[in-house]
Amino acid sequence: MNPFKFISTVNEVEPEAARREYITRNILLITFVGASFFTLISVIFYLLGKMPLDTLILYLVVSIILAAAMFLAEAGYWRAVGIIPPLLMYFPAVNANDIGGIDAPGNFMYALLIIFVAIIYGHCQDDLLNGNLQYCAWLSS
Repeated sequence: MNPFKFISTVNEVEPEAARREYITRNILLITFVGASFFTLISVIFYLLGKMPLDTLILYLVVSIILAAAMFLAEAGYWRAVGIIPPLLMYFPAVNANDIGGIDAPGNFMYALLIIFVAIIYGHCQDDLLNGNLQYCAWLSS
């Protein structure tokens, strides 16, 4: 898959939906590149004996999920896979809540999560999704 073709080609014809698809594709590509970079670093450190295997597996799984999401976005399912980057931020935010409590700096990730969801899904669907994410975060703390 050509990364420049991936971010420049959109399937939607309506301008607002095409903009949201473009942003979703960019977010997926940037997170995939970052996760792949950390996966490569983890492989090197694991082979040197300086990193545990579970970290390598975690980065590898995230990279595979993002690669699959990119292929699904290319196939036209960008709305469905647009939830993957916010979910990848949601789980560390819940972990930060669990470890540090309500005063943890990881709580700022919730604000970024809400912004991602609002950009990707628009203002009409973000209320329901953000409400569910906030409720799950409240239940986990």
